[in-house]
Amino acid sequence: MPKAQERQYTPEAAAIHAKRRENFRQRMRDAVTLRHDHPLTHSWRKRRWLIILLVNGLLVLGFRLEWNVLQGTLSTSRLFGLTLSEPFATLQIFLATHTLSSDVLVGALVVSGFYILIGGRVFCAWICPYTLLAELGEMLHFHLRKKQWIREHTFPANTRYWMTGLFALLAAVSGYAVFENISTMAILSRALVYGSGAALAWVGLVLLFEIFYSRRAWCRYLCPIGVVYRLLGVLSPIRVHYSIQACHHDGACRKACPVLGGLEITKAGHAPRLLNRLSDSCTSCGRCIDVCPTHSLKFVIAPPWPRPFFLARDAHAPQTGSRPGPAPCQRPTEGGGGESEAAGGSSTTGAGTKRSIS
Repeated sequence: MPKAQERQYTPEAAAIHAKRRENFRQRMRDAVTLRHDHPLTHSWRKRRWLIILLVNGLLVLGFRLEWNVLQGTLSTSRLFGLTLSEPFATLQIFLATHTLSSDVLVGALVVSGFYILIGGRVFCAWICPYTLLAELGEMLHFHLRKKQWIREHTFPANTRYWMTGLFALLAAVSGYAVFENISTMAILSRALVYGSGAALAWVGLVLLFEIFYSRRAWCRYLCPIGVVYRLLGVLSPIRVHYSIQACHHDGACRKACPVLGGLEITKAGHAPRLLNRLSDSCTSCGRCIDVCPTHSLKFVIAPPWPRPFFLARDAHAPQTGSRPGPAPCQRPTEGGGGESEAAGGSSTTGAGTKRSIS
């Protein structure tokens, strides 16, 4: 995220930020009231956990019942005879053997195309079985921190890129897919389908490290699978978007987000537009949506590229070079949504035509 003085703001966003600075104390009081009145349903978490159990359960049943429809693990499987291959596993195979069969290549392209359409790192939050364990461990981590029995430790955000390069290099040098033997996703998937093994001890050690030392360390800093899906997600039309119009900047979403720095844009004065696409690191887990009392975060279907700054204005926007006038104050309604005090408020944002997913 660029520094405040380096950002380009639309006139509407600049006016709202100025208004927020004037009413900081009242905004904080409103945030406390809304937080008290907003029930935490965890609806998106329930949906994700259900999908994780369903997908991995189907793989287990496919093996146990010897279905020809679906067989294999999350690393490599067959659906109606079509090979599906996880992209980073495919890359490791190519680097290790310098060859790649056509069916594996096609399977990797199919999987990549699917996740480009639905959101890149959606795999991490909605499919990977380790996510369920990591979130349970994360709850215990929060509890221990609240009791002040442990402290949170972080690492540089670019650690995951170095680890991705390291695992790729190891595959090329050793001629062996090294990461597949320590991947928590691959180990759990194989254990669920074919039966438990000694490698589960490694998964337990990773989970203990996350509980007692560093929150979600594997997903944040070590796993190259998330890096690959992040790159695919750059082109995804489905992403959580953030609207500044009703937001009180209370920080509940940032505390809930499992991605390191994934919601910096929700800090006061950071959002350059009325509606802002979250970063490509977003896993689309929906946890920020669950905890937001003003419904300022939501899934939106939109082009992955923003409109140019000079086009990201509505018909009522001030002219270039003029000083933005007062913005319509966004007052939260009883249900937590935003309601404009001025008639004719624009719904145009800086990312083109958008469709919200309720």
